[in-house]
Amino acid sequence: MRVTNFLIILLFLPFLASSMTLEVYFSPKGGCADAIERRIDSAKKEILVAMYTFTSSQLAWALVRAKKRGVDVKVILDSSQAEERFSKAEFLKN
Repeated sequence: MRVTNFLIILLFLPFLASSMTLEVYFSPKGGCADAIERRIDSAKKEILVAMYTFTSSQLAWALVRAKKRGVDVKVILDSSQAEERFSKAEFLKN
């Protein structure tokens, strides 16, 4: 089953890649956070986030703005990082 799914993805990858725009950013000071914020700000339906840790105030506020305009926002963070310094886990939960 897994091999079949993997093969299907490989078969469709060239088709998907030909219709995609690739953007490259570097961090820090390379525009990563600003690029992600623009994508969050342009989302209309749903934003799904899965991260080990989340410390960016800029992106946390962008997710709040998205939620306020009716976008379905779901964030999954590693619970071991929730109490770490600069974590935005509690902010996002609220």
